[in-house]
Amino acid sequence: HSPGRDASPFGVPGGLALSTDLAVDEAKAPPQPLGLDPMLLLVALVWGLNMVPSKWLLEVMTPAATLVFRFASCAAIVPLAMLSGRSRAEGQAGRPWGTMLLVGVWVGVQQLLFVYALDLTYASEASLLISIAPIWTAVIGVLMGLEVLSKSNWAGIGLASVGAGLIILSNGHPVSAAAPARLQGDLLMLLSSFLYGSFMVYSKGVMERWGALRVMSWAFVFGSLVVLPTGLGPFLAADWGSFDVKVWGSLLYSGLMAGGWGFVVWYRCIVRTTPARTAVYQYLVPVVAVASASLVLGERMSLGQVLGAVVAIAGLTRARRPVRSG
Repeated sequence: HSPGRDASPFGVPGGLALSTDLAVDEAKAPPQPLGLDPMLLLVALVWGLNMVPSKWLLEVMTPAATLVFRFASCAAIVPLAMLSGRSRAEGQAGRPWGTMLLVGVWVGVQQLLFVYALDLTYASEASLLISIAPIWTAVIGVLMGLEVLSKSNWAGIGLASVGAGLIILSNGHPVSAAAPARLQGDLLMLLSSFLYGSFMVYSKGVMERWGALRVMSWAFVFGSLVVLPTGLGPFLAADWGSFDVKVWGSLLYSGLMAGGWGFVVWYRCIVRTTPARTAVYQYLVPVVAVASASLVLGERMSLGQVLGAVVAIAGLTRARRPVRSG
């Protein structure tokens, strides 16, 4: 295992994509199906653009309430997709319910941290900070004896860490309603990124044995035990009659497109291609997120933050290079 095959930074908003460890090895890769690259590109664009509607929803709902529809969408769409085309792993009988419950609680807490962080900080900063989750995955893997990193990988981890620090400390934004407590939001996003990175270390073996869609469908079900107590009340009490087209569109886009649909399509694609090919589209997600936040939300990054973004993405790219044998 190498950092070149770690988890994707996005998926269900907040990072829950599938690990590219589920992708096929380069040497064993079959001929790439026609239309695979356009679908991967489309999912990357959908995830990158999702920061904007997620911010719009936070203007009219509490953070936990925005997750209710998203979890419901994923809990409905993912099992349907699983039933429509099971893989060999997904066809195994039985389920480790204790493990599924732990995965669900893990997902629920990580997602709550993500939306609360996004509510406090800027979408551009949030998208860049959550994208360094693979760095946590690699470091935790090394500490657990599961990873072997080269000097180049460690250099990349160092660069990504410096980039994240520049993004947080180079404050080019004034305090505003869009980011009432950006420092706290940025630190919460780092914690969310850590939880996601550690989750991918823990869940790798579970997903390989039971199938990613099966595991994650139950994760959304059990994750609701964390989300519903704080989110269902505000969700039901929302002033639905006052919602305009922008809010309704954001709800459907974030829940159905970036959530259930994006998750299923990404899974269907990555099991038919290579980690290196998948990584190209993963790096596109934070770039699209920052660009859309600038164009649509009017966010502007300072020179130090732009430098931090470049350094972080360069470090992430270097850290995820496979360790070559010999």
